[in-house]
Amino acid sequence: MNTKEITQVRVCVGQLQAEVLRALLEAYEIPTLLLRESAGRAYGLEVGELGWAQLWVASDQAEQASELLAAYDRGELEDGLSEPGAEPDA
Repeated sequence: MNTKEITQVRVCVGQLQAEVLRALLEAYEIPTLLLRESAGRAYGLEVGELGWAQLWVASDQAEQASELLAAYDRGELEDGLSEPGAEPDA
């Protein structure tokens, strides 16, 4: 990933949520950079202002990443690695 051309696609509250969403994006072959608030991590705090994490992707994949995250938020990806909006297997 060229770090000169990256776009933030999500700010998460809590490291667990950030890691789950990063794994989702990477499962769809979207390399993801995860930036965390360092003081919270040093003290083991993952709530409030000390628990945020940012997800960044290559700018040319930001639209696809945003669509995947929106589909995840709507519960459309629970059946595995299907495309957003696809019908679940019968």
